Amino acid sequence: FNTNFTTLEIFNSNGILVKSEISKLLNPGTYILSINTSGLSQGKYYIRVKHGLYYKNVSFQVVK
Repeated sequence: FNTNFTTLEIFNSNGILVKSEISKLLNPGTYILSINTSGLSQGKYYIRVKHGLYYKNVSFQVVK
């Protein structure tokens, strides 16, 4: 991987974008990100990370 435009977005269970956490050029590597979920309702969400042509989707649950 090279330095590429990277996005990290959060979608609700209906596939609607609810938050965009990262949208910038990043170098390859390991990053730690804390996500504030206080504005999200309880339920299942999906994180999509895109870096150039690479992408990954991960689900998580907000419990209050």
